[in-house]
Order: sequence, then C-alpha cells, then structure tokens
Amino acid sequence: MSRAAVGSTRALACVALALALALAAGAQAAPLARGDAAQRTVAAIEIRGLHRTSLHVVERELLIAVGSALDLEALDETIRRLSNLGIFRVVRAELNAGAAGLRVVIDCDEKWTLLPIFSAGRGGGLLYLSTGGTEINLAGRHIELGGTYTYLGGSHAGLLWLTNPRLADRYLRLSTVAGYDNRIRVLYDQAGRAIGGWTRHRAQAAITLQAVPDPRRWVIGGGLIVGRDAYDRSLLTSALRASGDANGITPPSDRVDLISQLNFRLGRVDTTDYFQRGAAVKGTVEMASSAVGSGMSFVRATVHGYGFLRVGDTGNLGARLSLAAISAPVPERMFYVGGLSWKRGFAEGRYRGTRVWNLNLEGRVSSVHRRLVALQHVLFFDIGDVAYDAGDLVGLSRVPPFSLGTGVRFILPMIARFIARLDVAIAFGAQTEWRVSFGSAQFF
Repeated sequence: MSRAAVGSTRALACVALALALALAAGAQAAPLARGDAAQRTVAAIEIRGLHRTSLHVVERELLIAVGSALDLEALDETIRRLSNLGIFRVVRAELNAGAAGLRVVIDCDEKWTLLPIFSAGRGGGLLYLSTGGTEINLAGRHIELGGTYTYLGGSHAGLLWLTNPRLADRYLRLSTVAGYDNRIRVLYDQAGRAIGGWTRHRAQAAITLQAVPDPRRWVIGGGLIVGRDAYDRSLLTSALRASGDANGITPPSDRVDLISQLNFRLGRVDTTDYFQRGAAVKGTVEMASSAVGSGMSFVRATVHGYGFLRVGDTGNLGARLSLAAISAPVPERMFYVGGLSWKRGFAEGRYRGTRVWNLNLEGRVSSVHRRLVALQHVLFFDIGDVAYDAGDLVGLSRVPPFSLGTGVRFILPMIARFIARLDVAIAFGAQTEWRVSFGSAQFF
C-alpha cells in the first residue's frame, strides 16, 4: 500500500473516531423536555457558573438529590430559592439524558456582590455625606457584612451590620446591627408650615433571629433592640429654632428603650433578575415597658402587604398596602409620614400621628433590558393618611393626601442591589407641591 493510501486511511479513521466521540457525547447530553424528565432517576447534578460563591451555598438549597426520581416542583422551588438569594442574576436548569441516567445542570449567572455606598447633599445650610460599603456574599458564603460612616453638619455617625441567612446551614436568619446616627426632625402644622423641630442622636444595637419552616409560606422570628435617644437643637437652622420658640416646640426628654420584637411573613415575593412576582404579608410588633427600663411603655405594630405581577418580558406591576399603629405618641417611635419611606412628593415627616394607612402603586417597564444594564421607567400613585385617632382615618370628609409621579431606575443587573432611583412627584394635600427624590433601591 502506498504512503498516500496509508495516510488517507489514517485520516478517515481519525474522522470516524471523532464522529463516534461526538455522537457519544451527544448521547450523554441529549436535552430532555420537562415532561420526559419527570420521575426519571437523577444520575448527576452539575452546578455551573460559580466563580466566587462556594459550591456548598448552592448545594444546601437543593431539593433534588442524586439517586432519587426527579420531582419537577422540587426543581422549580430549588431555582426560586437560588434566585431569591440575591447573588445570582438568573438561575436556569437544563435536563439532559445520558447513558447513566438523567443529568441536571443548574446554571448560575453570578453577580458582583461588593457594593460601595455613597451619597452627598446640602440642605438647610448643612452638608450631608455618607460613605461605606456592603458585601452580601462574604468569602463566597452568602453572609452579608456592611458599614457606613455619615457626616451631617459637623456631627459624625456610623453603622455596622452582619446578616447570616443560613445560620449553621439551617433555615435560620440571624441579623445584628449596631451604630450611632443623627437625624433632624422637622415638625409641620396642618397647612404644611414648619413650626419647629429637634435633632435626635440615637445609639442602638439590635439582634433578630428568624426561623423559616417553609420559605414559600411563612417565616417567624423575634429580636431585641437596645437604644438610647438624646435630643437637642444643635443641627437646626436659626429660622427653625426661632419657629420652634414661637410655637412652643421643645425637644423631647432623653430616653432609653429596651424593645422586644416579634416579626412574621406570610407568602413570598420571588425575584428573578430585577423583576418581582408573588404576594406576601410582613408584620412587626414591638413592645417596650417602663417596668424593665424603657423610658415609656408602648406597643407598636406595622403590617405591609405586597403584591407583584410580571407583565411580559420587561414589565412589572407592584402594590404595597401598609397599616400601622402605636399605643402611645412616643417621640421618634410614632409615625412620620411623607418623603423617603411612605409617600413621595411630600416633605420628609410631613404628617405625624399614631395611626397610619398607606397605599403605593407602581407600574414599571424597561426600555433597555440587557444582562449588563437596564433602564426602567415608572409611573406611581401614593395615597394614605395618618392621625392620632383611628376614627379620623376612615372618615369621608376629605380626600387623603396623595401624590402622582414618574421616575426612572438605572440598574446594573450583574451587580447585586445596584439600583439608582430618581422620582418626580406632584403632591396633593393641604397645598399642592412637587419634589424630586433620589434613592439607591426601589421605593418598595
């Protein structure tokens, strides 16, 4: 046989071997439809996409196991639990049939989880600066550690927190926080005029532990808060001090609080990428007693109901209904409604009282929806009321204060919790006004 013939034979043999190997590999990884994979025995589970996250973090969320028949509901719940960790943009499952049996591939699109914190501004003649950072996947173990430093008009404050959502690899969530902060509280009359205020200096430490018997249906927990509030007028403008003198507004007495806390969640809101879906009710009851050292006795209860609907590929509808009450008008523990946390368009703490109801509605749609960047547009409606008597909240004599607005969200989906928010709202209450607000997360 000639050398050319031998070379051709070898080349054909190599091609044949390559084809055989390719066919064998294809046989090992033939995709299966969900219906065809159901109840097949799982021969292998492969986790892909982990660069910083420990494999153990994913494995402890698995509800499927090698050697057991595949339960599709358990697989779907596994994907939801992994998505809700907040450290993956999306999580997908692929089902493959091989000679040894069913192979389940779980593909995790891992986020960057170290996030700097920075904000600055000037208002009321004061410079505000806050800086710090948070890591929600410390050492790849899905533990959150964070801290901030805040400068406000010559005063200094700081906050540290640590959260372990899977204490001892169980469904136990341990959260601790300690720090010191300063806050300017402005008080308003019914017409919306500033009538005085105070500066609150709070040193506080808190620890909470939540048990998660069934993440899909309910969570229950409790905690302890130890704090000391001191009050003065050190950070108020001269005009606000003068207004306080004219209206007889003086700072409250300094107070120590020892607060026990109960909290719960019913239902669940699932997050995939930056979209939300589902419904949940979250509640907190706080109790303080002068018999054990608190400055004033009170019971404070807050309940929030959430509902989210995914619309198409890039839309989200969301609603939040809040009800709250406190048994006594304890300064800085009662409710100051408006601005950053309750209703946009109003001054922060514009309305105050011991009874609250509030409703927030949002429609969100993304004009840009990419793996690395997203731009979300929002329309919203905020309405609610606050009073010192529950009967004043249900009367029909007036329309509760409300606001209408629009906003944008600049989102980097591959960076955990990176949402820059800008909202513009027109507020309708005792007077019509409008405000622009900024934030580093969704409003709710």
